[in-house]
Amino acid sequence: MRQCFSEMSNLKKIALREIDDGIARIENWWTSKYKLPPNHELFMNRSVASLHIEMLKDLLLKKEQLEKDLKKATGAEFTELTNQLTSIDRALNDEVDSDLSEDPLIDKWEKELLEGITPNLNEGFKNA
Repeated sequence: MRQCFSEMSNLKKIALREIDDGIARIENWWTSKYKLPPNHELFMNRSVASLHIEMLKDLLLKKEQLEKDLKKATGAEFTELTNQLTSIDRALNDEVDSDLSEDPLIDKWEKELLEGITPNLNEGFKNA
């Protein structure tokens, strides 16, 4: 009888890390959009950030179109569009949630920076 592949647990860890990092989602989106494998040079030559931005733009544009279509839809079409919109919202929320750190204070500072507010970096220290 053949022995099990001894590196299987390491391969699973790599796969899980790529899913957690969002790389697997980007690969799936890119492959679906361009009908090319993720090891293609057009994919490999781009930064993860560039791919991520393009994926998010596609999601946001699709959401915008679905919201317009939903206003005119009825019956089964309305249900289908609502399901698609829910799926996109879930994907976008996953992207937002994955940007949160484990530290609520750092999350607060990042939120303030995005809002144009200079955060109090002394906040949270005893002598502040």
